[in-house]
Amino acid sequence: MRRYLAFLLYPGLLSGCTGPVNGVTGLTVDTEGNLRVVLAWCGDPPETVVVYHNENDRSVQDAVYTAPPLSGITTSFRLDRPDNGWQVTNPLGELNPELIYLIFGGSADNSHGTASVHFRLADTERLATAPGRIQVDLGAHNLLTEADFLTESEEQCDG
Repeated sequence: MRRYLAFLLYPGLLSGCTGPVNGVTGLTVDTEGNLRVVLAWCGDPPETVVVYHNENDRSVQDAVYTAPPLSGITTSFRLDRPDNGWQVTNPLGELNPELIYLIFGGSADNSHGTASVHFRLADTERLATAPGRIQVDLGAHNLLTEADFLTESEEQCDG
C-alpha cells in the first residue's frame, strides 16, 4: 500500500496508472538554515518534484521542480531557491504555518516515483536543531541519518 501512497495523495499531477515507488523523499536543513529536498532512488531518477497541500478535500499544487539530467542515486536542492541544476515552475511562496505540505518526486510517464514526505513550517525548527538529519514519512515522522536515508531508499526498491 505505501508503495502507491505518494501518487494516491496527488492523482492530478501525473496521468495514467500509478507506478511503483523506487525511492524516498526527505526534507533537511542545510548549514545556513535553508530547507532542502533530498531524494534517493534506485533505477530511473525522478524527473520532477511536486510540493502541494490539501485544501477542502482537494490537492492544491504549490510548486513543481524539474530535474536536471541526474546520475547516481541521490540529489538535493533548496526548496526556496533551487540549485544543483533544478528549475522551478510556480515558485513556492511563503509557507503557511497552518498547512501541511507534501513533497514527492516522480516521472512524467508515471512509471515510478519516490515516497512522499509531509511537513509543517514548525518542522523546520526541529530540523534546524538536528543537523545532518533528514525528515521522512515511513509509517511515522522520522529523522534519519544520511546513511539510514539511503538504506530506506534501498528497502523501498526491494520491498
